[in-house]
This record gives sequence, structure tokens and C-alpha cells, in this order.
Amino acid sequence: MGSNEKRDKTKPFGIILISIYSSLYIVPMLGLTMLILPILSAMSAPIWELLKVMWFMAIAVLSAASVYGLWTIQKWALKLTFWLHAASAVFSILFIFPIFPGDEFTWGGTVLSLVSASIDVAILFYLMRLDIHYLYHGNYNV
Repeated sequence: MGSNEKRDKTKPFGIILISIYSSLYIVPMLGLTMLILPILSAMSAPIWELLKVMWFMAIAVLSAASVYGLWTIQKWALKLTFWLHAASAVFSILFIFPIFPGDEFTWGGTVLSLVSASIDVAILFYLMRLDIHYLYHGNYNV
């Protein structure tokens, strides 16, 4: 199956949902990080605060690439999306606990982290389906 044939296929509904879900946080996250980073730098914020903001910026850029690749049915996008959501699930669980100085435990944060981790795990299981691998790789030997 040629690459043009793959692109002409109808996208599975799950891929559309994953693309929409991922797109919902890309623009706000990029905007906020681009606004916050210079402010933190000017305030001589602690290094962990700068690293958190740079981490979120990198995730937003990689997520944008992931959405583009999923939407255009690029082989590399399946792996990138899988690893982004795997990392997101792990970090969602870690962020339940106050690991940075000044962080506090909150019930709202815990619920948000658990919902986020659950969505990420559901996405991971969806991306591991054989029909999805076949769509992106063209065979079942991946």
C-alpha cells in the first residue's frame, strides 16, 4: 500500500478524538509558557520553576508534531504519540504528590491528575490496537 493510499483512507474516530484532545492544550500551553518564561527569567525564579516551564513548552511543541503526524498518517507519529502519552501518564501520577518546593497536595489536583492519567492510559491502549498499527505501518509486523 503506497503512502498516498494510506492518506486517502478515512481516519478512525479514535485518531480524530486523540488529535482534538491533544490540540486542546497545545495553543494555551505554548502561549502560557512563552509568556511565563521571560517573566520567570526576569524575576530570577528558582531553576526548577524555569525547568518546569521549559518542559511544558517542549511537550507542547512535540504534541503539535504528534497531532500533525497522526492527522497526516505518518509512521513516526504513532510512536511519538505513544511515548508522549506514556510520559504524560507517569507525570500525571507523580504530580499527585507535591514533589516541587512550594507545591501542596490538593483534592482538585489529585482528581485532575487521575483523570488525565486515565485518559492517557486509554489512548495508549487504543494506539496499541492492530488496526491502528496497520493503518500507520501497512503491516502487522511492527
